[in-house]
Amino acid sequence: MNNTELGHFTGRTIEVLISCTDLADLDDFTKSDPMCVLFYKQYGQWKEVGRTEAIRNTLNPKFVETFLLEYDPVLQHNLMFSLYDIDNSSSDLRRHDFVGSVETTLSDLLDPRKDICTVCKTLRVAGTSKARGIISITSEVVKESRDKVSLHVGGHRLNKSGKIIMSKPDVYLEISRSIDNVEFHPVLRTETIRKTQHPRYVYIIYITDYS
Repeated sequence: MNNTELGHFTGRTIEVLISCTDLADLDDFTKSDPMCVLFYKQYGQWKEVGRTEAIRNTLNPKFVETFLLEYDPVLQHNLMFSLYDIDNSSSDLRRHDFVGSVETTLSDLLDPRKDICTVCKTLRVAGTSKARGIISITSEVVKESRDKVSLHVGGHRLNKSGKIIMSKPDVYLEISRSIDNVEFHPVLRTETIRKTQHPRYVYIIYITDYS
C-alpha cells in the first residue's frame, strides 16, 4: 500500500484485533492454549509491543486483548505477529511452544477507502513452507470517548451438564461486537465461575467511538 494514499490516517490510533483458525495442534492430549505476541522492528531488531491473553484448549481463538498503534506515514511500521502455545505461567517466550508467525507492515493492514480492514495471512515457521494456521488481522481507526455503560448480567437455573453424572455448569460471560457487519469479535470475556446455575456479573465498559 502506498503511504500517500493513507495520509488521512496520520496521527490516528489504530486498534488491531486478532483471531486465528486451524492452528497447528502442538499438545498430545489436548488442544493448544494459544497467545498472540506483536513485535515491531526497530533498528533492525524485533521489539515486543504486547501480548494477548492465552485462551485454553482451542485451535480457533478470538482474542479479547487488542493492540493499539499510531500511524505515521514517514515510518515503515514493520510488524510481526507470532503465535505461541502457552505451557506454563512463565513470561519467557522461550519456555513455550512456537506455533508460527507472519511479517507485514501497518500500511498493508489499512484500506484508504474505509476505516476498518481485515487481512488474512498464513502462519509459518521460518525455513518451512508448511502452514501452521490462518491469522485474521482486523485494523480499525478509533476515536476514544468518555462514554461508559454499566452492565448487570445474570443467569437463573442454567441447565446442568454431564453425560453420566449431571453437575452444575462452569460458566463465563462473553460479549462481542460486530466487525464491519460481517462477523462478531469478543470485547469482554469473564473469568469462569465454577459449579453454578445462578451466575451474576457487574461490569462497567468504556465505549469507543469507531468513526
